Amino acid sequence: MNKKRLKLACLLFALTFLVGAAFAATNGALVFGGTVRINNVATVQEARLEFISVNTHQAPGRTASIIEENGRKRLNFEIVRNWPPSPSPGGADVPPPPISFEIENTGSVAVELSNFDIIEGEPFYTITLFRRRADGVHVGVALPLTIAPGEVLSGTLDYWISPNYFPEEFDELVFTASMALNYHQAR
Repeated sequence: MNKKRLKLACLLFALTFLVGAAFAATNGALVFGGTVRINNVATVQEARLEFISVNTHQAPGRTASIIEENGRKRLNFEIVRNWPPSPSPGGADVPPPPISFEIENTGSVAVELSNFDIIEGEPFYTITLFRRRADGVHVGVALPLTIAPGEVLSGTLDYWISPNYFPEEFDELVFTASMALNYHQAR
């Protein structure tokens, strides 16, 4: 019986020695049939793109804000048109400056911006995005667009309404809209 125990002890020692030698010979990762990993550090990556600022340029009849709902930031804006339109110094009804905004990739991986989700309101506006080049010049970019972690893009939102959309007479028309960013992790 002692010979059996001695053989078993020698076998366990040899097995322990071989496993230790195998681990020492690897570069830090020892895999047993794909189920057990040693020294495997998984990096948590987060894809997150969000609105960080909005500016109406103090144009009368325009308000805008960024709100967070269910962990997702969205841009809300409202435009009020009065009748009769207030003429500019030149006599024509000149629209006020566009609403400007900035979006930033606040995550840890590159994301691809596909489009803007219209959550509420009518799409009576055009959106133009700008990326700053190394020389500081802003250039227009098209969607889809890959945005690196920490990168900030600026954009403008021009609200256009066809005169055919206006009723014959009105005192005040209010247009409200809300939009969010539609993006995913870049491949």
